[in-house]
Amino acid sequence: IASLQIALSALSILLGVISFSGNYRVFATCWIGVDFIFSATWAACLHAIHQSFDEGENNTVWSRKIGILAIAARIGNAAAFMGFASVLGWSSARQLGGAGSSGGNWRLVFGTSALFQLVPLCLLSYFGRLRPMKKDTTTQKDDSTAIATSTETHKTSSKTTATFPSLTILKSQFKTPTFYLHLLSRSSLMVYGSFLLFVPTLMTSAYSMSFSSSARVGSIFALGALSSVSLLSKHYTSWSFSKKMCILSALLCTSTLCAVSQYLHVSSAITLSPLVAALVMFTWGFSFSLPFYIPPSLYALEKGGRESSATIADVFDFGGFGLLALFNRYVAQALERGGGSLGAKWCGCFGWLIGCALVSWGSLCGAVFLEERRGKKKEEERAKEM
Repeated sequence: IASLQIALSALSILLGVISFSGNYRVFATCWIGVDFIFSATWAACLHAIHQSFDEGENNTVWSRKIGILAIAARIGNAAAFMGFASVLGWSSARQLGGAGSSGGNWRLVFGTSALFQLVPLCLLSYFGRLRPMKKDTTTQKDDSTAIATSTETHKTSSKTTATFPSLTILKSQFKTPTFYLHLLSRSSLMVYGSFLLFVPTLMTSAYSMSFSSSARVGSIFALGALSSVSLLSKHYTSWSFSKKMCILSALLCTSTLCAVSQYLHVSSAITLSPLVAALVMFTWGFSFSLPFYIPPSLYALEKGGRESSATIADVFDFGGFGLLALFNRYVAQALERGGGSLGAKWCGCFGWLIGCALVSWGSLCGAVFLEERRGKKKEEERAKEM
């Protein structure tokens, strides 16, 4: 609790500095700090789930808890886009020159965000007083099983295992193809889903929408992601292998088509209206959300156990943020060099996103297939022992 309070306090300070600073280097440095704090949150949440809850039959409890976290994240995401878009619109309307002038309105958005960090700080102060949930002996046994399973293919000294158990488990997972398939899928979807950050710019550039209206389209994207995890996440572990493959394939095929439709628009092959574009963005968020959150998170919880679930999730995020950094740089350079040409600005960007969707489609289905095959082998071994 204390570490989260420190992180939120630091986040509030950094956002406050951004809202008042006029120096670009200060802005960039503070933004690195904001991203650093943000990047640690999902792994920490998974670790908290493993410490507090049993997995249930076929990981049903974990799946539901991950779904709840994803729902909470997307509710906050949608509320932020709607709320801050309204703040931006209100601030613009008060400026001389009307709503078309953006001026320094973004400073008010960052300042408001800094103040909003007081809300989770107060909630943590209240709920942090409550006695934390204890794991029962069954879960502790499962943790030991997870460590033993993860290290069954690699012998290490007892000293190394006792000192760095999370790294020992992670090292054993490095030798499995399933780990790399989940890493590839999660990293690709990190880029695909983080296009949300460029949605307002796209809507302004390609559809001539106002700044505040473009930001509201970002909230539609977030609502699509929210709908997906709300409707589907709690059922994921109860699906059969064939149903999982069909639904994941359908979702990621839809993701590919969403990126293709935007590519065709910016290349002038077709023309989409702002309303249709907004619906595409809703579908974009809906299609990527479940594959992004549930399968890799369940893998991290199951294979990492108590000691290494957060470490595995951190490695997935490290790969994703690394790829995202390359993508963001590419898009920023394309927007700068593109001039007045819509195709020059955006075609390469959507080419990236189409590739990410296809790579994730293939790698995630491959990971699910290998997990199913391994599960069947374990069942056969148990049957032989009986």
